[in-house]
Amino acid sequence: ILDNSLGEAHVFEWDDGDAGGIFGAADRSNAILYTAPSIPGSLTVTVNSPAGVCHPGDDADERCAAKFNITVLRPSLVPEDRPAPMNPQGEIPSVLVDAEGSQYEVFTPEEGGAFDGEDVSISADPGVVPNLEIVGVRADAAGPAANAGASHHRFTLGGRWHEVLAIDADGDPVSDYQLEAPLRVSVPLPPELRSSISNIAMVALNPDDSLTVLGTSVRYSDAAISVCGGVGRLPADVAVGRRGSPDLLPTPVAETDTTDELPDTGGRRPSISVLLALAIAGTAIVLLARSLVTRRREDQIRVP
Repeated sequence: ILDNSLGEAHVFEWDDGDAGGIFGAADRSNAILYTAPSIPGSLTVTVNSPAGVCHPGDDADERCAAKFNITVLRPSLVPEDRPAPMNPQGEIPSVLVDAEGSQYEVFTPEEGGAFDGEDVSISADPGVVPNLEIVGVRADAAGPAANAGASHHRFTLGGRWHEVLAIDADGDPVSDYQLEAPLRVSVPLPPELRSSISNIAMVALNPDDSLTVLGTSVRYSDAAISVCGGVGRLPADVAVGRRGSPDLLPTPVAETDTTDELPDTGGRRPSISVLLALAIAGTAIVLLARSLVTRRREDQIRVP
């Protein structure tokens, strides 16, 4: 856990209750390494700044305390023996190109792969791609990740959607590509979710508009905070959300149709088309009357 805005002499007060974890020095300054206990279960780690050091009123972004919810899972089953990763025979291209000219990074069984986009990165270890296959992978921003009004969702999304796309060795898009292990997809932490960092997760949007929570981790660096998730099937749409249903959309107010309202004296209010017709007729009558008056005056002037 990193905070570059504080000096090396600054000391936090860490506590995990009676969980029995270990707080120790990390391999860099301004950071601490927490080793959770091996007993399965959920625990909470809190950190507080010593009194007199943090003044939250001075800066809205400054936090004097933080809380981290950690889940320790049961030990995984012994994985089945799988054949060693093996690339297909022949020369493997460095990039693949689809019909629209977009370039995809090549992921192979032996090397895995990596993709670095404008605001998203993807990485895979050896063995993620099935043996004797290669696949092209890239990610594109797909617009704002807004799900207001989706009351069936249990996460409120922020930031942007990202499409994780794949093509085969011939450059054709694949509609369902099963990987041997998840890819690590990392996107920036949306600014509007910074205050909910302990409740965030990366989610995938399913074809039926439901959300699937992916295995999520938060990565801190000198440049930014990233949210990472594991994607095991391509293509996929991913975004970051905070736990909690999104707000309901406001109920639209129907416009009132005044053409059929009755005035106080009863009867039916004339429509706009009727009023327009009456106005045109009135104008014609006035013009005709003026013409008759003018002709009568001209006749009077001609009388000897």
